[in-house]
Amino acid sequence: MGAKKVLLISLAIISFFSYMFGFVSSLMLFVMIRFGAGLGHGGYPSSCSKAVAENFDKKKRVMVQSGILTTSGIGGILAFTLGANIIAMNWRYGYFMLGTLFLVAFFCILFLLPKDTKLIKQETKKISFVEVIKNVNVLKLFVIMLLLNITYYGSMSWLPSYLTRTYSLSLGAAGAILAVNSVSQVIGSFLTGVILSKWFVGKQKAFIIICSIVSAASIYTLVHVNSVSISLVLVALIGMFTISAFTATFTWPQYIFPKEIIGSSVGIINTGGTLGGFLAPMIIGALVEAASGSFSIGFIFLAISILIGGFGTLLVKD
Repeated sequence: MGAKKVLLISLAIISFFSYMFGFVSSLMLFVMIRFGAGLGHGGYPSSCSKAVAENFDKKKRVMVQSGILTTSGIGGILAFTLGANIIAMNWRYGYFMLGTLFLVAFFCILFLLPKDTKLIKQETKKISFVEVIKNVNVLKLFVIMLLLNITYYGSMSWLPSYLTRTYSLSLGAAGAILAVNSVSQVIGSFLTGVILSKWFVGKQKAFIIICSIVSAASIYTLVHVNSVSISLVLVALIGMFTISAFTATFTWPQYIFPKEIIGSSVGIINTGGTLGGFLAPMIIGALVEAASGSFSIGFIFLAISILIGGFGTLLVKD
């Protein structure tokens, strides 16, 4: 179908279900609508990566892709500021705003992104999904992304509970700390593109391993200190280096895979990341409950997950 058409379909689906969420009041409908929105979200990463591959030179793709990922952190900042104020007025307004923003994105793609040209379609070899999924590097990156996202989503899901319970903070104060974390993610994802494009060209493995070690050490230290100020620094480090490891892994296909399979390979790899994000909150919740409310075991699990994912890059063939 081409990257542009898939992007447009994905954004249209997300926008429609975001608006719908603001209108309904039934729990079952909420679940169904979120499922529908998830279908739309699922089409975005692979089609976006494919669009980057088709419109930019190979040397620029990693920088462009990391720049796109930087917007996630910016979105987080807006969520904690603009979004929180709108939800305070009426939570439904928050979903109407989301639907409108996705609609704006839809029209930006429609009018600003170049069309999938006939030349690109003629030059692109038809490679079956079976061939892509048999690619050993794709499967390895699937597992690595799963492990990295267990740490990323696990820490993001449970940090507010940990901070409020440990330091008796209000939800507002915990939210402010997480806003700092969002800022650190913006910095981390942006710097990742710069570093990989200038100083670590072809050295994603070393970069991801370094980020994994720093992130794991920060997570481990977080549950062994008793200082709000130090915790604030550690939360920022966790956000920065975890997102950096994620960004380096997510942009890696642009460097090691041929253009023809970037879209489908990223779709598979991103499925691993989505699975990690799905499992992480439940695993940590079970570990916290098993430890009678202690976060130590759960957070150590997150540290181990990102370490395994980081050193797992050594198995990927450039």
